[in-house]
Amino acid sequence: MAEEKKIICPNCGKPMVLRTRRSDGNPFWGCSGYPVCRKALDVSVVNGAQASAPKKEFVPSIYQQAIFDYIQDKDGTDAVIEAVAGSGKTTTIVEALKYTSGRIAFVAFNKRIADELKRRAPSNVHCCTLHSLGFAALRNALPHKPEVDDGKKMSIAKELLPADEDWPIRSVLCTLTSLCQSTMTDPADVSAVRELVDRFDVDTNGEEIKLLAALPRMLELCISRTTVIDYDDMIYLPVILNMPVQQYDWVFADELQDVSKVQMELILRSVNEFGRIMGVGDRNQSIYSFRGADSEAIPTIIRRLNDCKTFPLSITYRCPVEHVKLARQFVPYLEASPTAIAGEVLHMSRAQAMVKMADGDLVMCRCNAPLVEACYELIRQGKKAVVVGRDIGKSLISLVDKMRARDLLDLLTKLRDYKHQESAKLEAAGKAARAASLADRVDTILALCDGLSDITTLKAKIDSIFTDEATGIVFSSVHRAKGLEALRTFILEPNLMPFPKATQSWQIVEERNIMYVAYTRAKETLTFIDG
Repeated sequence: MAEEKKIICPNCGKPMVLRTRRSDGNPFWGCSGYPVCRKALDVSVVNGAQASAPKKEFVPSIYQQAIFDYIQDKDGTDAVIEAVAGSGKTTTIVEALKYTSGRIAFVAFNKRIADELKRRAPSNVHCCTLHSLGFAALRNALPHKPEVDDGKKMSIAKELLPADEDWPIRSVLCTLTSLCQSTMTDPADVSAVRELVDRFDVDTNGEEIKLLAALPRMLELCISRTTVIDYDDMIYLPVILNMPVQQYDWVFADELQDVSKVQMELILRSVNEFGRIMGVGDRNQSIYSFRGADSEAIPTIIRRLNDCKTFPLSITYRCPVEHVKLARQFVPYLEASPTAIAGEVLHMSRAQAMVKMADGDLVMCRCNAPLVEACYELIRQGKKAVVVGRDIGKSLISLVDKMRARDLLDLLTKLRDYKHQESAKLEAAGKAARAASLADRVDTILALCDGLSDITTLKAKIDSIFTDEATGIVFSSVHRAKGLEALRTFILEPNLMPFPKATQSWQIVEERNIMYVAYTRAKETLTFIDG
């Protein structure tokens, strides 16, 4: 029988499990390392599996059929699909591509999605990431082959800020440069740059004047030095230098809610004069503005496209009925699948939840410090647990290094002083959200210091807990959990949603989106950990 076949994941080497895709009822082989490894194989590509697990006929929903009908209509208008969480948008896109003709591109937000679509899409469809689309434009336009080096910005920053005392703000200069590129902000516009500092919670280390002075030259050198490029350059340079971009008759753009302004420009330039764009996304899952994403990306592109039509994908094939009822306070048009289970919404104490947590569970929180405390408590009990986000760990180590502490006791003193002084400055300046974010970073490190005796051990502990190779019980900020799902999910300290310090209008909207994302990750049980 197919279930007895030993299918090994070609991506990570773990066993694969025969599962059923909830969006269309078809069987597929999924990696047992999910959600870290999301590799999937159609049964047809596994010898012998097809006969024992026959493929079911795809029957489109009324929403999917409306999209397919539109594609076959030759009226030439653009469209945006507004897909709710767990709506089977990948399956919808794959089926939609079958109705297209000419030069077709599917532009994905990351390589994993591009690779998945490449496996499932018709052979005539060019599946790529935004970065590969921009890199191709660079290679064709430049007289030389550029070398890719993500340390490019830091090398330039060391030239502009060479003094020993400048080292803490070099990385800040790199961050501001990246934000100017993603948002297409003029680095010479001081007020606009200060808005970036506030909106994206950039810690300027008290050196704002020096940073503002260096930023225009920094970006100028990033643009002029094209023999070496980084990943930001792959998208920014083709747009800012007006390079020719490969154009298509149809461009499908995924995760539209997460694109930045410069990414949107690249997408718009990739369709030919008579071509059509179909964007896919969920404005209610727009929670990445802190990375440079445009929180108004979907409304903006709808305004900019040619007589743009919008199509809903309102049925979630992931969420149980009870979870849908809960999430409708944020998205009233969210619908449960006709075959959805009832599901459970539970409330329990922290002590009860910690006992119940098991491998494969997903634990979410608005902030990182509570995640670290709970994760390490399980590790001490002998359970396998990690926190998603290797780059979070790197940023914490950077903050530790910034303190230049002699030993762990000195570090603890300096961190508490730093938190008190910087938070007071930010609060006085009316930047409560930034103050809270800074406090969360410090509190996370303080939680990790528990039971340790030296800084070297602290750094090793940070490296071991924060990882992108998540297995066992997975702890994650809600931001990191977008795109993940689990049979059972737990929400730690739900009182932090919405975040109390979020006061600006865009922050309030994003906090509602964060709650919606958190409520729609579970396939069976959603548990709120009260107290």
